[in-house]
Amino acid sequence: MLRPRVGHIQFINCLPLYYGLVQNNVLLDVELVKGTPTELNKWLLEGKLDISPISSIEYCRNYKDLMLMPNLAVAADGEVKSILFISKV
Repeated sequence: MLRPRVGHIQFINCLPLYYGLVQNNVLLDVELVKGTPTELNKWLLEGKLDISPISSIEYCRNYKDLMLMPNLAVAADGEVKSILFISKV
């Protein structure tokens, strides 16, 4: 049986998710695939990953083909300087 392929972004804001996998010895049961957010978006949509963080815009574009995992997100209730929303409007 193939191990689930799980996308991994090496960013500090994803550490809590991967820390949980390590603490619960789940990493032995999955294939961890490292990549940039853009690469993981692409690989998940191509079916090369089974589970992965994905950008919110890619989820919105492809919501019919994806299953959102409830109660799991990288989020903040304050200012986040690593993400910018820019508009000409």
